[in-house]
Amino acid sequence: MTDDGPGGAPPKGARVRHDDAELLRFAARVAGLDAVAIVIGGPDGRSVRASWPVDLSGRPILGESPSPAEILEAAGGSGGALITCTVPVEEGVEATLLAAVDPASAVAEDEATASLEVLAGLIASRIGLDGARMRAEDARARMASLVDAGLSLGRQLALDDLLTRIVQAAREVVGARYAALGVLDASRTRLAEFVTAGLSEEERAAIGDPPSGRGLLGALIRDARTLRLDRMEDDPRSAGFPPGHPPMTSFLGVPVMLRGEAFGNLYLTDKVGGSFTAEDEQIAQTFASQAAVAVDNLRRFEAESRRAGELESVLEIARAVLGTLDVEALLPLVARRARRLTGADTVGFAVADGGRLTFQYAHGVDALGLEGVRVPVEMDLLESSLRETLGAPVVVASALEVGGELAGALVAIGWRPFDTGARRLLETFSSQVAIALANARSVAAERESMKETSRREAAAARDQAAAEGLRRAVAAQESERARVARELHDEVGQVLTALAVHLRTLEDEVSTPEARRRVEDLRGSVGDAARSLRELAIRLRPARLLERGLADAIEEQADRLRAAGLEVDVDVRGITPELPDDVQTVVFRTVQESLTNIARHAGASHASVLAAASGSRLRIVVEDDGVGFDPESPTSRLGLVGIRERVELLGGNLRIESSPGAGSAVVVDLEIPR
Repeated sequence: MTDDGPGGAPPKGARVRHDDAELLRFAARVAGLDAVAIVIGGPDGRSVRASWPVDLSGRPILGESPSPAEILEAAGGSGGALITCTVPVEEGVEATLLAAVDPASAVAEDEATASLEVLAGLIASRIGLDGARMRAEDARARMASLVDAGLSLGRQLALDDLLTRIVQAAREVVGARYAALGVLDASRTRLAEFVTAGLSEEERAAIGDPPSGRGLLGALIRDARTLRLDRMEDDPRSAGFPPGHPPMTSFLGVPVMLRGEAFGNLYLTDKVGGSFTAEDEQIAQTFASQAAVAVDNLRRFEAESRRAGELESVLEIARAVLGTLDVEALLPLVARRARRLTGADTVGFAVADGGRLTFQYAHGVDALGLEGVRVPVEMDLLESSLRETLGAPVVVASALEVGGELAGALVAIGWRPFDTGARRLLETFSSQVAIALANARSVAAERESMKETSRREAAAARDQAAAEGLRRAVAAQESERARVARELHDEVGQVLTALAVHLRTLEDEVSTPEARRRVEDLRGSVGDAARSLRELAIRLRPARLLERGLADAIEEQADRLRAAGLEVDVDVRGITPELPDDVQTVVFRTVQESLTNIARHAGASHASVLAAASGSRLRIVVEDDGVGFDPESPTSRLGLVGIRERVELLGGNLRIESSPGAGSAVVVDLEIPR
């Protein structure tokens, strides 16, 4: 690649230097000069713009060095009489024409001086026009950049991505070294989020916690007007920088307004090449307006998407309410949908029970700690009781009423306040579930009684006869898996490796292209088989479970699905290193098989793994938003049968919650021996 312009023409800078040199050569011939130079002086110092006969363009002049005589001598002068002429170009910029008279010239010195003055005026006009043209081109480029940046904001579909793009684009458009966007909290007195651009990861780590709104940042919060400073430290409102913060000098702050209210503030610091100008301020204000429109549009889009999801969930639950009297089948569906749509950490159902409410089902982080808990029937007392018991700051209870009587409550628990839409959605779910809950209460009570009796009898039998047997069964299964994995790796794997080597040798020996291609195809097939063999060996004997523990092994399984494009959330805070080895093995195999089934059969875009523990109880939930299936229909998925057998060997319980078109969830409850 060359520096030539379009069509092989010299670049613009080279053409300007050539034109200047030709002009100086012509002036030297007319005025009888043997050397001539143009020196430009401005706020950034002085330098040689052009000279003749020797080109010194771009050479800086520091103080009085080099002197005019030295410049002309370097330009090829022979030491003749020195002539200088200085003319203004524009505000803060002047041009000085230096010339050395040729001793052999017949032109008189006063005539040469007059010619030089005329030439200086022409050069000043030329430089001024060049500067005006460059500024106009720069303004057009900045406007085009501003338009492009504004258009790029409209392509973002996630708020976090949009905020990041805003600060990046603002930094580029205005030409600042650093940029940040502070998003105000609900009170509009502090910063809830602070997104930056220009800082390295090391600098962010050295700074520590993001600012909350002191100093100049707070000044824009209290007074939402544009603020432009050449030196931040000179403003009395400046609070300085925390340790590890890079130094910053110039400052430009612009409020981002949504429908007349401040959404946040756009901060720019350290203008490249000097201080921020009025033009920079105007561009930043325009961009802030574009950013505000983009944020507003994205919020509207997210709200509409959320409402569409809410409507679909409401219709889905309405269909389920009309189609079943089984409260155990209905409540998990409602709890999962309510937790996802409201952003709650835990959603639970409490039913009327002898003047109190008893939590019958819960889904989420505190599910096991909530199930079975008895609470007051008054909603405000229920909320305060759970806040004290669970330590969660936000508890919202919605009564389930049928015919004016309290049948139960739908309760959402979280660490962040629920907005109006989430509360409205909880009330809608409550009204739908109330009728089904009342109709199914007698059936559910009888079923629960039978299940409890069966659970106690099974527990007694397991305590007497199954403890040692289950350990041996699980150990034997894992030992056999390890043996098969070793044989696959050490024997079959070596055979495939040797075969690949022989095929490589054979490829070099065959003479025809067709034979060589067939050998190459065989090598590819052997390579594929070897890779599949290694994958099978890893699945049979997971090294991560042995080396790093259960939590990391589950995360590794999730990474395999993420690599295939599936979104997987993992929350295994309920898993501790103290879990017995046989329990860890069963939990890992359950998650492994469930995720494998999701990848192969579910057609899902999102999956999650949740582990919750309370006392000696452990619950594992693996769910997806895929096509679902009928758990009662016959299946050829031997993995599900194997999971159920392993869980039951430990005295646990496995249930599959699914229906066609509604995703699926594999729920495992285990008692942890102490």
